[in-house]
Amino acid sequence: MSIHIDSIISSSGKSGLGKTTQRNLFGVLRKSLNDAVKRDLIGGNPCLKCDAPQQVKSQQNIWTAQEAQQFLEHTKDHRLFALFLLAAHTGMRQGESLALRWSDIDWSRNKITISRTLTDVGSHAVVGDDAKTAAGSRTISIAAGVMEALDKHRARMMMDNHPTSGTDLVFVSHRGTVIRRRGLLRDTFKPSCKASGVPVITWHQMRHSAATMLLESGVPIGNVSKQLGHASSVVTAMVYSHVTDEGMDRVADVMSTLLNSQHEEAVM
Repeated sequence: MSIHIDSIISSSGKSGLGKTTQRNLFGVLRKSLNDAVKRDLIGGNPCLKCDAPQQVKSQQNIWTAQEAQQFLEHTKDHRLFALFLLAAHTGMRQGESLALRWSDIDWSRNKITISRTLTDVGSHAVVGDDAKTAAGSRTISIAAGVMEALDKHRARMMMDNHPTSGTDLVFVSHRGTVIRRRGLLRDTFKPSCKASGVPVITWHQMRHSAATMLLESGVPIGNVSKQLGHASSVVTAMVYSHVTDEGMDRVADVMSTLLNSQHEEAVM
């Protein structure tokens, strides 16, 4: 019986069904046969002797550093440029960026405290009192250029008669209301991607872009994990296994270079 099931899955693949559909088909067969076992119609589930179709991870579209710079250059005069720059530099989640309050910014130390997130509840955007996870509550360092952009954004907000202190939000709509995440992505971010000539990605993929650039540049995974607000560096390693694997490949080359140079000095 298991041979017949393997044949069915194999034939479905040859007929053009994708891996996800094959997995769904296998899941239906397994559940149906489990029900047959419960009703004593068959003695055992033959699916348990079969290998389930492998799940193929979808490729993450991310920006290179050059593409990120190209996008930022194109949007430098946009009223939300500071938001784009902050996200590109830090990899903050979209909800974290939109829930940022002026009191979260430490201007003297160039740091930002992330302690809450914005979520869509029905037709309303709501700023919660907590971060997405316990690890999501964190304080991160901000580059001087990003702080300068935030300062310019603050001046622009004051000209638009929007409050710029205390618990008031840093990024708001033209009317001074909470920015809806879907609207920002659909009406502003993606059109800006297209207009700047870079791949059109999601906000979360911009977060992936930042993390990938940091890891590829040799920033320790523990630091990247804290920057992103992951529960642990294990989570970061799992999500960015393609990057960390490449990093591990370079370990041997680095050690070889270091030890060879030491060996050559000793010989001389």
